[in-house]
Amino acid sequence: MKVGATSTSLPAVKSAFEANYACMGITCADVGNLYNADANTFFTGISQCVDTSPLNLDRIAGYLPGTNVVDHSLIDLDQKAIEEQIKVGTAESFNVARKIYEEGGHSKSFAEITLDTALVNPVNKGTSVIGESADGAWVYGSVMADYESNTRDIKVQYTVDADNSRVCYVGGLPSDKVDTSGCLMEVGSITISGQGAFNYQANNQGYNKNARAIQGFSTAAQSKMYEDCPGCPYKDFKQYYDYYGEFDYANKWILAAAQGSSTSFKNGNADFTSYDFIGRGGEMIDCLCPFTFSFHAMCYSRKCVFFPIQIQRHSRRELLT
Repeated sequence: MKVGATSTSLPAVKSAFEANYACMGITCADVGNLYNADANTFFTGISQCVDTSPLNLDRIAGYLPGTNVVDHSLIDLDQKAIEEQIKVGTAESFNVARKIYEEGGHSKSFAEITLDTALVNPVNKGTSVIGESADGAWVYGSVMADYESNTRDIKVQYTVDADNSRVCYVGGLPSDKVDTSGCLMEVGSITISGQGAFNYQANNQGYNKNARAIQGFSTAAQSKMYEDCPGCPYKDFKQYYDYYGEFDYANKWILAAAQGSSTSFKNGNADFTSYDFIGRGGEMIDCLCPFTFSFHAMCYSRKCVFFPIQIQRHSRRELLT
């Protein structure tokens, strides 16, 4: 169907459309078959497709993922935890909310550990790791990066169970929300596939962390949408960067609301110094919701920009300036 094409292929065009049904939130059954009323039968060669996921994955809120994004989807638990702290409405709870926003707590959890003996051979990112939790349950994970021989300090990303029966939720969460049932014990032994067993110890007190936090969706925008991406800069993102004069304008907006301060954009500034906790919290939630929505709905199904967050910021700009 390319403009200027000398010919088209019906099966190829049909398959191209069908490949995007899940992204659009519709199913093969929703589209159905094409019916020939004159012949009182269905057209041949264009029968109804079958909904499939390459990994036979379950739908997430109606979305059929093409890859395993269960761990990514856990970011919505960060948002829930942040909103719970905001609703408390105290200086302390707002500090906790900011900590979760910056450090995460549920998505892409990992442990930083130091092996008692160095690696004999290099280890590739994604290599399987097995260890134990403090109560003796098996903990599964994978190496987070490529490591050369003689390395002792490594990071192990936890594998998320399909039913989340055992998880490692630590990061920036308050103590009453921490769940270490799926975390490696502080001192123990792990088996690295192809390498053998290694005794280890945590290399710092807060050794269970998160490599994915909501703040990162904005602070990584310069790289992902302006400089180091195919077709960079993205047209829509560039419009907002040109207006605000900051690559992480959404992050700076949230932090200003959290702190009760003001922004210092080129245009469209907001002053939260006179806002109470309810007003500041409302601004944070208004800005956070599009972050997690856009992340799940678009960013892991195709190349995208944070359209909802940009629309939200545009409406707030008009209200506050």
